Amino acid sequence: MVRALVVTLFAGCLLLTPSTGSAATSPLRLAQMPYVGVSCPEANVTTCGRVGVAVWLSRRGASEVVVSVAGVRARLGPPPRNTSSPSWRTFVHLPLARMGIPAVWDGEPYKVLTLRVLVRYGRHWLG
Repeated sequence: MVRALVVTLFAGCLLLTPSTGSAATSPLRLAQMPYVGVSCPEANVTTCGRVGVAVWLSRRGASEVVVSVAGVRARLGPPPRNTSSPSWRTFVHLPLARMGIPAVWDGEPYKVLTLRVLVRYGRHWLG
């Protein structure tokens, strides 16, 4: 069973809440809630469709992290070794206009999405 996080797109970033349980009690044992945010060059502009995704794991030893949001699946890159923020990260392009997000947007109306996170430890996937 793939558990999902309910994602609320608001003011340029996505606010996440697990569909069941909390980040710490999910099978993934996330260190904190994932971050998803619009990452266009200009503030409050969404036309580039570029969205950043970051996931923090509390358990070490993951070999792969995959997310799916708005029908787009992406593999996250592992955290750099020399960082104080050990998050797995990637950027995806989402059809924000087709999703009802205006070209210039200050967070209203907010948008609810589902973020699915899968983490691979050895030969086993958790999610």
